[in-house]
Amino acid sequence: MTIYDDLAVRRVINAAGTNTRYGGSRLTDTVQAAMIDASHDFVDVTELNDAVGRYLATVTGAEAAMVTSGAASAVVLATAACLARHDPAAVRALPGHTRPPNHVIVQRAHQNPFTRLPTLAGAHLRWIGTAEHTSPADLDAAADPSTIAVLHVVSGPSRGLDLDTMVRVAHRHDLPVIVDAAGALPPMANLTAFTASGADLVQFSGGKYLRGPQNSGILTGRRDLIEIARTLASPNIELGRPHKVSRETIAGLHAAVREALNTDHDGLMSTYRARLEPIVAGLTRLPHVTATIEHDDHTFRIPSILVTIDHENATAIAAAVQRGLIDADPPIALHQEPPPGALVVNPFNLCDADVPDVAERLRDHLTTTL
Repeated sequence: MTIYDDLAVRRVINAAGTNTRYGGSRLTDTVQAAMIDASHDFVDVTELNDAVGRYLATVTGAEAAMVTSGAASAVVLATAACLARHDPAAVRALPGHTRPPNHVIVQRAHQNPFTRLPTLAGAHLRWIGTAEHTSPADLDAAADPSTIAVLHVVSGPSRGLDLDTMVRVAHRHDLPVIVDAAGALPPMANLTAFTASGADLVQFSGGKYLRGPQNSGILTGRRDLIEIARTLASPNIELGRPHKVSRETIAGLHAAVREALNTDHDGLMSTYRARLEPIVAGLTRLPHVTATIEHDDHTFRIPSILVTIDHENATAIAAAVQRGLIDADPPIALHQEPPPGALVVNPFNLCDADVPDVAERLRDHLTTTL
């Protein structure tokens, strides 16, 4: 019996990747041990976050860093720090502080459900460019005295202005560049890449590829901005008080990063690929279905199965299969945002014991639905 059995909550077979709805990732034994160890004694949480922040700054190449309550929290605190650097008195007023400068520039090419996070700090968004293209002139024109920062989102294939150009133009106007890199690991080289490109604040999720606590994030960057963000963060009774980070979470994230930096990531990718091969084999003879293992540095950061459906009703068929799998018992969750008319199987959170079940039931649902 598990706690989920006691609560009558169904266990989900997670082939969706590090989706927050299903709990992010599996904690490693090392991370669990660090969190339990931290729970045994009391410390000043600010002192603990400062100590781990110094470690994170060292391994990311930044001037300073801190642990946040997830990457979304880091975006809010980063924005708030940029607001408050122009008006220190605004610290106590956020997010009600509404007088300029209070605009964050965002490319339309980067628009997603998370790009509104700066508004939670009290900022307003200023959109530039189109869904496919942004020019340096667009950024130049938007960077007026009412702006406080530029938000650059790392998600999927690069569109719009690249980070180097964003940094060059933004810094010409004395605007900090905030990089939302929540899901940009792997590759692990990205831990340092965005700071090396000149970004002023960078945030990563701690509860995705790093396998840290689900409610953990990393904010790295300029010392002056991180110091403001720390002032705004819990345990201080300011804007970030609801973004509380426990001592167990801070210790767990520290252990997760240390472990990740000493992991054979190429070997991990080979393991994931091997885990997928039996699933692909079970789909090869289905009509109207093509299953391939995809792996790149933007869309498929973990080797994943792309199931393409060649049928006039492909989108409806894919949705029906996905719905049928998640409504079953036990539910099987596939990637939540596949390409139109396709399905994606991500092995990151699958156990070897899950593979036969996923292979059989995915094949059966496709056969029945087609």
